[in-house]
Amino acid sequence: MTPVALLGTLALLALVDSTSVGTLIVPVWLLLSGRRPPVGRLLLYLAVVAALYFLLGLAVLLGAGAVIATAGDGIGATLESTPAYIAQVVIGAGLLVLSFVIEPADGGARRRARRAARVGASAERTAESAAAHRRRGWRERITGSSGAVVGVAVAAVALEVATMLPYLGAIGLLTAHAPSLGAAVGLLAGYCLVMVLPALVLLGLRLAAAARIDPALRRVDGWANLSGAATAAWILGILGVVLAVQGVGVLAQRGVLG
Repeated sequence: MTPVALLGTLALLALVDSTSVGTLIVPVWLLLSGRRPPVGRLLLYLAVVAALYFLLGLAVLLGAGAVIATAGDGIGATLESTPAYIAQVVIGAGLLVLSFVIEPADGGARRRARRAARVGASAERTAESAAAHRRRGWRERITGSSGAVVGVAVAAVALEVATMLPYLGAIGLLTAHAPSLGAAVGLLAGYCLVMVLPALVLLGLRLAAAARIDPALRRVDGWANLSGAATAAWILGILGVVLAVQGVGVLAQRGVLG
């Protein structure tokens, strides 16, 4: 892979990563915490998220290099073994089941919303007002303390570890194509900066033109509140199906499934 192709691919993966809950939805949520966005708190949040991603990626990058140097082709053989594919099928099935566990909660919210609509417009407005009040309360508690902001950032990264597929793909590219370890570390840091760049752009836009940008931010915020569980369920379900189907296919070819 040429250096230009490597940089372009890494930038694309970083932009995909920038649309996750931790790098987009939570920053939007924080941006809407008041008439003026909590600039310091948001910058702290993004700095912690980027730093955690970088440290995690650095650990994987160094670990991957050490393992490849010491184990060689044995790692590839282990990953291609029948027990590994059985484990893949089990993990895929588990993710699929988890997606159905997540979805009913969101479905219940939609059913409650429909019941509120049938009761009448006033009841619906009351429910929306109460929900908005609860969200403002959470925002105030989170943005009121640096420790709380750091805790939210750590929790967001921890929850997304299982779905860091673009990031793991980027680390794989760096392991295979970076000219040196120093270059790989530098590119990894650049990846993390690009990953939080859209949130920084949104912050700048809200500071410069709040009246114009707020409606769009509130639509994103509303979508996240109404559809977050369903989106997570779909992502987990699709990933589970892909893993399970691939694993079953390989096991069937090897005659393990009869």
